[in-house]
Amino acid sequence: MVAEKVAGIGSTHTVQDTERELISVLYVDDEPNLLKVVEIILEETGEFAVDTAASARTALDSMDISSYDVIISDYQMPDMDGIEFLKHVRREYGTIPFIIFTGRGREEVVIEAINNGADSYLQKGGNPKAQFAELVHRIKQAVRGRKAELSLSSQIRQFSDIIDFLPDATFAIDRSGTVTAWNKAIAEMTGVPAGEILKKGDYAYAEALYGKKTPVLVDLIDAPDEMIPDRYHDIAKTRQTITASSVITHHAKGTIPVCIRAALLHNDEGDVTGAIESVCEIQTDTQEGFTRAEKISFSDIAESLPLGVCELNRDLLVTYANRNALNSLQISPVDLKSGISFLSLIDISHHSDLQSIRDTRIPSEPAKPGEYTLVQRGGSTFPAILTITLVSHDGEITGFRIFFIDISQQK
Repeated sequence: MVAEKVAGIGSTHTVQDTERELISVLYVDDEPNLLKVVEIILEETGEFAVDTAASARTALDSMDISSYDVIISDYQMPDMDGIEFLKHVRREYGTIPFIIFTGRGREEVVIEAINNGADSYLQKGGNPKAQFAELVHRIKQAVRGRKAELSLSSQIRQFSDIIDFLPDATFAIDRSGTVTAWNKAIAEMTGVPAGEILKKGDYAYAEALYGKKTPVLVDLIDAPDEMIPDRYHDIAKTRQTITASSVITHHAKGTIPVCIRAALLHNDEGDVTGAIESVCEIQTDTQEGFTRAEKISFSDIAESLPLGVCELNRDLLVTYANRNALNSLQISPVDLKSGISFLSLIDISHHSDLQSIRDTRIPSEPAKPGEYTLVQRGGSTFPAILTITLVSHDGEITGFRIFFIDISQQK
């Protein structure tokens, strides 16, 4: 009966390229006819690969639940209903998209499904063609949302990786003051490892730096001058950043002078999502820049990093690029020797950012992490998470370092 109602519904769809990656679907229902019909209709679109199970218990006992892109489940089934199945999936397998597809239309069922983490709810019945078109839409919507979450998580991990490799002691917080990043350099400076402070709030970062829970520079970016404590000197502010000098107690070295820089972090819509602070020890010896051994050490480290690293002089000419940067930007060591401006390797919409950095005279100007469009030597472009740090000596900026990760795959 059900098969007769929906016969031909899927026939209006053209089969897509067989090499296209299909969305894997697990459909669980105790109605055998409906199981077969849904499988046929979804697979006829050429966009889905469907497995079926006649009960939630069968699915859990015999299916690799984690391998599916989306799960569709009836509500009223013997042994284990759709809500209990949903609870089990959320408890054991996390955030796999889950759609309740059922003839039960009670409001309390909908509320219970959503409260337990269902991504969507669709009631059986009505016009079959419209219903299955809506089911296809709900599946795609749920899968897109899941991919967006995974992409965001990946970008956050990449951003944390970039921060972790920065030479300056650096940490980041969200709007509530919870620590979201804590790099190796600041762990060494404070003696507090990342595992002990990540996800902590209540000024945990201030306690690690100064021994007490009190607002620090990262909390004072937009604060009036009279609220900034006396421990900060040589203060310079813009609308989004603040820099200052101070003295802190290093875990291994004791009391040391430092330059501190802090800046707000934003999302794609321009909303403030948190802030970042870097603490750089002020060198008081007479050493002129890096020694050869230090340069070799930095080069060795840069070559081992899973990201692009470039060094620029004050004129923004690239003086060094690690292997990842050369490959990503499609440039060669010969290009570097002949002179290549980093402006030619970044989209024109970002030129003003680099030029403002080049024109700065403040060594503690903050790093500028964010998404940029980079340009390969052949003209092709790709998106990247990029961080710019300043290199200075005796209070004078001598150049810049660029750290970037290609995020084309996530895009």
